[in-house]
Amino acid sequence: MIDRTGLILEIFGERAATAEGRLQVELAHLDYQAGRLVRSWTHLERQRGGFGFLGGPGETQIEADRRLIRDRMAKIRRELEQVRKTRGLRWWPWSVIPMRESRPCSTG
Repeated sequence: MIDRTGLILEIFGERAATAEGRLQVELAHLDYQAGRLVRSWTHLERQRGGFGFLGGPGETQIEADRRLIRDRMAKIRRELEQVRKTRGLRWWPWSVIPMRESRPCSTG
């Protein structure tokens, strides 16, 4: 079952035409997933008695998933920044660069 936000992200993901758009949708999807991790691992025990900060296997799996999502989000942000830089270079208004006139110089 998919909720409203998941459905919207799926639609945007299918219709994203540019590389920047696809990266933005993937970033939004990962951000959305990060908040839902706790609910996806409810079948594992999350607390276990012990000494110090020992957690159950569910807690370690949630932390591993959070780390993977956080790393992927950082990579996507870097890729987005690179796409924006590349787009800025590609669409530079070359017509505003002063060009040298092609007529010969007059000697006096």
